[in-house]
Amino acid sequence: MPQRIILGMGADPVALGLLAAILAEQRSARVTAGQVPLIPWNLPHGGPGIRERFARWKATGAAIVGDVAASYLPHAEEAVAAEPGVRMACLTRPKAEVIASLRGRPEDDGPTPMDHWARQPAPGWTHHPFRTRTYPQYDTRSRDEGIGLYWEEYRARSVALQRRHPGNFRIVEAGALGDPDAVRSLLDFLGVPPEDRVVVTGRLPREEARSEAAGPRWTPLDPRRCVVLVPFGGPIVPDCEAGLRALERLGYPVRRVGGHAAIDQVRNQMATDALADGFDELMWIDSDVVFRPEDVEALRRLGLPMACGIYPKKGSRVLACHVLPGTPRLTFGKAGGPVEILYAGAGFLLARREVYLTIQARLGLPVCNERFGKPMIPFFEPMVRTIEDGHWSLGEDYAFSERARRAGFRVIADTSLRLWHVGAFRFGWEDAGTDRDRFGTFTIEFDRPEP
Repeated sequence: MPQRIILGMGADPVALGLLAAILAEQRSARVTAGQVPLIPWNLPHGGPGIRERFARWKATGAAIVGDVAASYLPHAEEAVAAEPGVRMACLTRPKAEVIASLRGRPEDDGPTPMDHWARQPAPGWTHHPFRTRTYPQYDTRSRDEGIGLYWEEYRARSVALQRRHPGNFRIVEAGALGDPDAVRSLLDFLGVPPEDRVVVTGRLPREEARSEAAGPRWTPLDPRRCVVLVPFGGPIVPDCEAGLRALERLGYPVRRVGGHAAIDQVRNQMATDALADGFDELMWIDSDVVFRPEDVEALRRLGLPMACGIYPKKGSRVLACHVLPGTPRLTFGKAGGPVEILYAGAGFLLARREVYLTIQARLGLPVCNERFGKPMIPFFEPMVRTIEDGHWSLGEDYAFSERARRAGFRVIADTSLRLWHVGAFRFGWEDAGTDRDRFGTFTIEFDRPEP
């Protein structure tokens, strides 16, 4: 028997799960559900797509191979062109049932519910860092309306495909999967040999009518909206750990992740995981930075997309940031306050969800490592940028700031916050400019660059 490729698709995730379960029981088939890497609704130009996926599947040697996922629909024409013998089953279900099915998904259990279908989600809603790209987006502020538009587009495109490619594409009523004869007919169309068939049926659950979910569950400054991210390669210094535990007592979720040599990779993974879990704010604190819980809340109260505190590098008279060209001085302490800088160190950095998602969208950052079970977006990948007549190699934190600036965000530092960077002793702002005297207010003058 010649090798056969099968694609299952449909707008309703519950129905797709039932189809995937039926196909997984067929003896000669190797059909998965939502195989990674996920296929985006709109594939990037020049990127890998259906043809590359088919080539990988065919190399397995399985008699029947395929996958079930909603986002195959816009790529059906390319699938027929790449593999004329492909068989595609598209499940359909009444519009109201699909809207009800897509409400209250597990991803809505985080701090902010997801709206995959709005081009610009309404306040209190957000996109998912990698699942949203598997859906089309529309100019609507209502999730229910967006899902309805999705159903209408799905229906129109599937009807057109069945008309153009009747030998490759078939629309199947999802409710018919409870009928053994209908399942046999489907398996016959898909090319599963009679001797290998296992006729499995199932019933779709009755979707209860529910109103559209509310937006944000908590107030803007609720600590549960902000996750504290602490990457560490060695011990977390005791005073930093004391601050982290104080934040936990206030209700902040704190994620400590150690054992990674490549700091850019751990930051990429921690940021991606936090975004996937729905957090609105990501607060980075290095394991050797000492702070007060009030410092975190002061940054949050600024209400800015991106804000940081400033501390010195250990053992040298240098701040762990880069000021804007032409900045004559920075004043710290009681006379300090918010000021724009060029790049921030990530040792005490707050960046809102919108910063990450905008960077991803505007700069076209790919979702990496899906096949290894840990999707990751390279927000902190080191980069090289030109500077005047030369080049500047940016480490992971400065690279993130550069991407944020390219995406249209300003980097703001609150110089009133007193932070300490622990090395041989506690380094404070003054150590970037003088010996170890301490002041309530301290100003650092910057040298003018030579021509």
